[in-house]
Amino acid sequence: LHTAYRRQRQMCIRDSNTDARKMMESEIWKVRFRKARAMAKDKPAAAIAYLKRVEREARGTRLKTKIVALIDSLSTAG
Repeated sequence: LHTAYRRQRQMCIRDSNTDARKMMESEIWKVRFRKARAMAKDKPAAAIAYLKRVEREARGTRLKTKIVALIDSLSTAG
């Protein structure tokens, strides 16, 4: 019983660390998108270059798709 309890506790700790990491990454990307939109008001080309740089760090298809969509919208607007 004791071993099973410890194993379950370790799994909960691991899961909470994973959830915290995912939440932190999500917030970082929100800041990056806000920064790109703010940059685009004055210098759309600089915002596009910034997004292309950070795109290399993106993991996941949804995130990459969102970056490409923002790059496309900035390209057509400018």
